[in-house]
Amino acid sequence: MYMKRLQNISIFFLLLPFLFSGSAGPRMRKKAMIPHTVTQIQIICRRDEQILTRCYTQPHKIQPVLHYMRMLKQEGAADTDPERLTGDRFDITLYYSDGQQRIYRQRSNRYISKNNQPWKKINWAHAQLLYPILQTMPSDL
Repeated sequence: MYMKRLQNISIFFLLLPFLFSGSAGPRMRKKAMIPHTVTQIQIICRRDEQILTRCYTQPHKIQPVLHYMRMLKQEGAADTDPERLTGDRFDITLYYSDGQQRIYRQRSNRYISKNNQPWKKINWAHAQLLYPILQTMPSDL
């Protein structure tokens, strides 16, 4: 009887690591996240009957545009249809390392839309900073 009980306890302790590894398995098997980095930016600017196109692939040119995008603060829903407004029109496409892309449309330096979502108001003074960036940095392609 003592031997039988000792065998059962031994089997239990031998199986114990397998029992715990089964519960921890799914957490340990999660895939590592692929870095979601911007590898290219394309900007089409329509201003005063002129079209300016820029494509940036070099990190030192991508960073100022990303900084500009991060600094834009949304200030609520649009109170008019931005597509009907005159003024600067920017179409900004961000291409990511994982194959995704995001499209931002900026209108009249007052409104922005991401991936065709509803328009949001943005700070007019800050929105005017994009055009000088485009003027100072030539396209990579």
